[in-house]
Amino acid sequence: MTTPETPNGVVHRNIKTPQSEEISGPAGNLNNVSDEDLRQWQKHAQRVKEKVLEQVKVQLSDLLDQALTETVESFTQTQPKFNGKTTNKSAPRSQRTDDGKVFVARPSLLDELFEINHIRTIYHMFIAVLLMFCLSTLAVDYIDQVLSLPLCQFGSSTIEQSIPRSISVLLWAAQIVLEFDLLFFAFGKLGTVIWAWAVMFFYTLLVPYLTLVIWGSLYHTCPSKLGLSLGTGLILSAVQTYVLGLFPIFVVVQYQLPPASRFIVILEQIRFLMKSYSFIRETGPVIMRNTPKEGESPRFPSLSSYLYFLFCPTLIYRESYPRNTI
Repeated sequence: MTTPETPNGVVHRNIKTPQSEEISGPAGNLNNVSDEDLRQWQKHAQRVKEKVLEQVKVQLSDLLDQALTETVESFTQTQPKFNGKTTNKSAPRSQRTDDGKVFVARPSLLDELFEINHIRTIYHMFIAVLLMFCLSTLAVDYIDQVLSLPLCQFGSSTIEQSIPRSISVLLWAAQIVLEFDLLFFAFGKLGTVIWAWAVMFFYTLLVPYLTLVIWGSLYHTCPSKLGLSLGTGLILSAVQTYVLGLFPIFVVVQYQLPPASRFIVILEQIRFLMKSYSFIRETGPVIMRNTPKEGESPRFPSLSSYLYFLFCPTLIYRESYPRNTI
C-alpha cells in the first residue's frame, strides 16, 4: 500500500493576518486626512494673501493721492525754477476754457531738463563737437586744395623773388571754397514749390471755411438736414481729393522736383489735409447743436482764428488758445 509522500521542502504560505489589515487601514485614513487639511490650508493662505495685497494696494493709492495733492498745492504756491531762479507767487497764472480744462503756465520739458548740470554739459558737448566738425571740414578742404595745385601756376618772377615758393602756394590757396552744390540741388526749383504751396494754402484757407459758412447758414432752415450734409460732404470730399490729393502729386511728378523740394510739397499736402479736417470736425458739431433764435444768424468761427490755426503747431482747432500774459 502506497502512501503519499510529503515534500522535503518547507511550504510558506502568504497569509495576511488581520492585525496587519487593521494597522494599514488607519494609516491610509490618516494620509487622506492630512492631504485634505493641506489643501484647506493652501486655500486659506491664498485668501489671506489676496486680502493682504488688497490692503497694500489701497494704502499705496492713498499715499500716491496724498503725494499728488501736496505737489499740486506746493506748485500753486511756488513757481518752478527758470534758469536757476525761483519766483514765488500766491496764485499761478491759469486760464479756464469752456470745456472745463485749466491751463497753467509752466516751463517746458527742455527748460526743466536744462536745469540739470549733466544735461547742460551734454548740450555744450554737442555744440563743441559740431564746431570741431566744421573746423575739420574746412581744414581738410584747405589742405586738399593746396596739395592739388601744380607748382607752375603760381605768381610771376617778382613774387617768386620776394617770397619763397611755398609761401606763395599757401597765399594762393587761402581761398576757402564752400561747396553748396548738393544743397542747391536738393532745394532746386523753389519757384515751382512756392506757387504749388500758395495754391494749396489759399484753397485750404478759403474753400473749407466758405463751405462751412454756407452749410451752417442753410442747416437749420433746410427741411432735409441729412441730405444737405451728405451733399456738402461729398462735394467737399471730391474737391479735397483733387486739390489736396492729386494736385501735389501731379506737381511733383510733372516738374521732377528734387528730393528736398518734393519733401516740402508732400509734407505741406499732409499738413493742410489734417488742418482742414480738424477745422470741419471741430466746428461742425458746434453749429449743429447751437440752434439760432428767430431773426439771428448762426455763429461761425472767425477767419482770423482759422488762419492762426493753419500756422499754429497743433492739430486740434480751437477759436482761442491759452497764452501767457507778459
